[in-house]
Amino acid sequence: MAESVDTELENEIPSLTECLTVIGWKHRVKVSCSACGQKLDMTEIAPFAAVCCPNCSARVVRPVYFGNYVLEDLGRKRDSLTTVFRAYDGKLGRYVSLKILNPEYSASERTRSRFTKIARLLAAINHPAIISIYNCGEREGLAYIVSQYAEYGTLKEFLSVQKAPLPVEMVIQWIHELVSGVQKAFSSGLSHGEINPNNILVDSEKRIHLTGFGLSELMREAGIQENDSYTAPEKAANGTIDDKGDVYSLGVLFYRLLTGSEPFTGRTGHSELVPPSKINREVNREISDLVCRILKSSPEERPGFAQILEILDFFLTNMEYDRKDRKLKISTKLQYDGKMTKTAVGNDGHAAGRKKWMFLIFAAVFLFCLAAALLLFLMR
Repeated sequence: MAESVDTELENEIPSLTECLTVIGWKHRVKVSCSACGQKLDMTEIAPFAAVCCPNCSARVVRPVYFGNYVLEDLGRKRDSLTTVFRAYDGKLGRYVSLKILNPEYSASERTRSRFTKIARLLAAINHPAIISIYNCGEREGLAYIVSQYAEYGTLKEFLSVQKAPLPVEMVIQWIHELVSGVQKAFSSGLSHGEINPNNILVDSEKRIHLTGFGLSELMREAGIQENDSYTAPEKAANGTIDDKGDVYSLGVLFYRLLTGSEPFTGRTGHSELVPPSKINREVNREISDLVCRILKSSPEERPGFAQILEILDFFLTNMEYDRKDRKLKISTKLQYDGKMTKTAVGNDGHAAGRKKWMFLIFAAVFLFCLAAALLLFLMR
């Protein structure tokens, strides 16, 4: 879509809420109250409006049917192009994430085509750190993508409720998965351009999944320039979207997860970057140096995906070795602890017990023989 859109044409395009309301009136809607199971006919209730169940007074929201998917509440905007909904897939019986391209951009056939093409490219990438794509298409003039649902929401939401810093090993594992996923996407012809906590989802098992691929290019074509602290300097200057820019964004994320704050705030420049190891003592110096290299202002000075993965692989391997070594030491301590329990000790405890009884029996026999010899000596 061109940058300068005619104002009158913009005014003629309804909002996403208005479009979904029109879609919502086209279906007869019967809903069961989640609290008591009472069935309610909500056909005449406005889409997304909430009512009280007449049986138990619980709050019930009038949903909207979007093809095979049920939208249970108003979506959330994570960027300027799309709105994301938590939806229920009636066919497969599971919750999914439904991303709809907002009407002002869905009005462009070219933008709709690019949007769904990106979904098809992502669906071909099988990587645990890349969000799984289930479906895509167009309905009522709106382009949409159906993907995996993440129970914890975005990484930004997940971090906002954490009361303590994340474990360093967990952070390194997350960054390793993200770098590996972005590298695989890049080899398939996709650069991200908008890596930040709003485009990273956390599932119920606290695994991360990157979403939002291709949106940066669509925003640039639509004349939208959204730069934040995760944006690489070259992208902020001339709109460059490439692998080195994604490396920089991952570096900002790495720094944020290790220290709890972003690397460059206020008037601070790149030359004043405080190494993560000076903020968090749990951070290894080599990892701290890697983060500082990733955050170089010049793209040529930043390491590539392969080099980053090599360093992270080394530390994850060492951490796994240390963890096994700690478990072995704890197990050995339990086996020879005088206060150990039968459950904690296991078979080794039974062996130690047998040795102890044998020693006591031997000592008793020895003392008996000694006493008998002494008695015989006295009698003579």
